[in-house]
Amino acid sequence: MIVGEIDPPTPGAGRKDAIRQRILSAREALLRHRWASQVIESRTGGAGRPVPPTGRAVPHIIEIATALAHDGESAVGQGCDDQFEFEFALDVLLDGFERLHQRGWTSTASKRAAEAAG
Repeated sequence: MIVGEIDPPTPGAGRKDAIRQRILSAREALLRHRWASQVIESRTGGAGRPVPPTGRAVPHIIEIATALAHDGESAVGQGCDDQFEFEFALDVLLDGFERLHQRGWTSTASKRAAEAAG
């Protein structure tokens, strides 16, 4: 249901723009269906183990992250997650991935697939 609401990227968009568009569209879908993020977060991780609560490794990180007021209309979950901060962090990640790609970085899975094919 929610996946069907995620818009495809604009035809002809570059890889980075296409990824950004898809992620922002998915975020918009989650904002329309606020219950969905709670369902996703309640799922178990690999091998049926529960996903550990966020912030366990850094004491009080949740309290720090939620201490400031944020835009409740653009928050998918609790904490620092309003639209501006989300897009800023997304752009930082995509820029970093692009730089890695330009330097010839590939994932381990891609390396294995290339080695098996070659």
